[in-house]
Amino acid sequence: MARSKPTPARARKTARPGRAKTPIRSRESARPAILLVDDDPKVRASIRALLEKLDYRVVEAADADSALALIASDRTPTDLVLTDIVLQGMSGRELAVRLSIEHPGVRLLLMSGYSATTMQLKEGEVARFLHKPISLEALAARVAAALRDQT
Repeated sequence: MARSKPTPARARKTARPGRAKTPIRSRESARPAILLVDDDPKVRASIRALLEKLDYRVVEAADADSALALIASDRTPTDLVLTDIVLQGMSGRELAVRLSIEHPGVRLLLMSGYSATTMQLKEGEVARFLHKPISLEALAARVAAALRDQT
């Protein structure tokens, strides 16, 4: 059954509590789908362009609540969530915790303009961290590694 493509517009807040706690995986395996979460539209556009250059499908969210709503809608198949740590409202770290509870097995990358040391990342988080500004090479390597991860 063919699905229509989701629009990258901001998500409506339609999160439904009590949804099945299953991993969120793309239904189209040819081009992995990445949910990009960053509250800065210019940064989001820049990272989106890099991801598309690497031939990934990209859906954007301006904040953690929008990201959760997109995932809960079940119309946004997602292979990886790439989120800024410092967001308005819920932080990227809080989003990561929520996703790990509500969608075990979700693949996740954290990013920030601050260093891993400044952000006081734990050992496991450092392995899934990208420092901004992000180069195409660093993005390609980290995304590929995260997609291979069988979390």
